[in-house]
Amino acid sequence: MKKLVLASLACATFAGAPLSASADTFKTQRCMNMGNALDAPSEGLWGHTIEADSFRAIAEAGFDTVRIPVKWSGHTGGGPDYVIDEPFFRRVTDVLEQALAQDLQVILNVHHFNDLNEDPEGNRAKFLAIWQQLATRYQNLPDSVYFEIVNEPNDAFKGDLMREI
Repeated sequence: MKKLVLASLACATFAGAPLSASADTFKTQRCMNMGNALDAPSEGLWGHTIEADSFRAIAEAGFDTVRIPVKWSGHTGGGPDYVIDEPFFRRVTDVLEQALAQDLQVILNVHHFNDLNEDPEGNRAKFLAIWQQLATRYQNLPDSVYFEIVNEPNDAFKGDLMREI
């Protein structure tokens, strides 16, 4: 089973059992955030494009992990399937592979899904469709890849409803 990192939560409930990260399961010591690239409306729009050489430099600087925020919700088709745009999916996969090639751990997340925070019920199907696609596509990645379910849940997406979804 893949590890899940729950943003903004030290401990959460999954199927009734508490989940928490420990030094034995979450080996990150020094992490570099790769924001403002794949979480932008389009990569480069916010002034940052992820380059393969960046991962070599990050590893050489002593970092062991990179966090890659991704705005998946901005790259899907319509419902009910909400299929993630294939060229975008390939780009994220390339970035993951570049990081792994440098023996870096990766934290991949769902970022800037503002509609989910504002209307969780109205965006439940899209959120679950995104995660179904991520789970299918990335099910064979090594244990050094962590999945952050959602970045900074807030507004209406909180409490029991958040845990249920």
